[in-house]
Amino acid sequence: MQNAKIGTADAAPTAQVARTDAKTNQDVLAELLQHRMETVESLSLITGWDEAATQTTLLSLIAAGRVDCRLRNGHRMYAGRDCTHARA
Repeated sequence: MQNAKIGTADAAPTAQVARTDAKTNQDVLAELLQHRMETVESLSLITGWDEAATQTTLLSLIAAGRVDCRLRNGHRMYAGRDCTHARA
């Protein structure tokens, strides 16, 4: 019976942490992309996230107007909207 209570109590904080992490992931990528353009692969290596999670976060940032995607030398590159390297 005690285990059931512990499992139930743990479920709510985990859900709350997941929602907080989603916002934090967007903020982390947006901040990284203010400094220079990056690919999904390099962002995944920098953050330690898998490429699918990185791509999902990038798409959210593009939809929010915080990140641009550009094709450079055959590579899809991402940069923060205020990043000077994105305009070159």
